[in-house]
Amino acid sequence: MVMIIFIELVLIYSILVNLSVLFNSLGEDMDPYIPLITGFIGALIGALASIATHLISSHNEARRQLTKLAYDAALEDHKTACELASKGGPTGIAPLTSYIHFHVRYMELLSKGSLTSETLQNIKSEGDSLWPEPR
Repeated sequence: MVMIIFIELVLIYSILVNLSVLFNSLGEDMDPYIPLITGFIGALIGALASIATHLISSHNEARRQLTKLAYDAALEDHKTACELASKGGPTGIAPLTSYIHFHVRYMELLSKGSLTSETLQNIKSEGDSLWPEPR
């Protein structure tokens, strides 16, 4: 949406600049509002570009932080499972990638606000189909 508005403003801006150049080349007086409108649209383009850049970078940063949190949690879970197995607990430990898969999907659903018992069960069944129970 922002990109479409940005493109439309750039097109309007280029049309107004071309009109200004055309009037100057013909030696005629141009409407005094054309430079004003051109400057205003130029400022809007700059502001929208800045806002769009900020929104995109903040979205990417939030995703990066969420992924890092999921990786850290998966690593800790896997480490805990390994420690339990070494102390005589369950001997079948799923690979680290299964923990990562679970935690990344869990964080995605949590951030979207759509984490329910059903979606949690779906994540578990996805993991079970990708990595069968170790023997």
